[in-house]
Amino acid sequence: MTSVIDHTIAHRLAHLRPTLLPQVTDQIAARIPIVGIDPQAEEQFALHHRNMQSTTERFHDLVQVLIDTDWSLLTFEYSWAARVFRPMGITWEHQVSLIDAYFTTARRLEHWNAEELAELDTLAERLRVDGEHAYNA
Repeated sequence: MTSVIDHTIAHRLAHLRPTLLPQVTDQIAARIPIVGIDPQAEEQFALHHRNMQSTTERFHDLVQVLIDTDWSLLTFEYSWAARVFRPMGITWEHQVSLIDAYFTTARRLEHWNAEELAELDTLAERLRVDGEHAYNA
């Protein structure tokens, strides 16, 4: 069962979405290598940025589901990501950069009380630990 604080965090993260996601996208676009795009493409960087935008949106939606519903989805998501992205050179460290950018930016954009901050830290750490296990399985 999800706690009241979890629901509060999910609601506040959803409210932050229009501001949070573009900032996280910009951060990870600089940290995650360009993959799956023709190196000769004229719009290589714009296409990469769009891919990172989709990645950030998917991650935000995953966080919402994990908070409100079912953590077992995390294993499925990161197992799938490993099969698709690891062969392209996307490492677990790249995945961690998304987790860190997301939660660091969320903390900066919103005034959270001590209990909420502790829960955000718990969520981020659980994503790192459980996600790494699934990604590297």
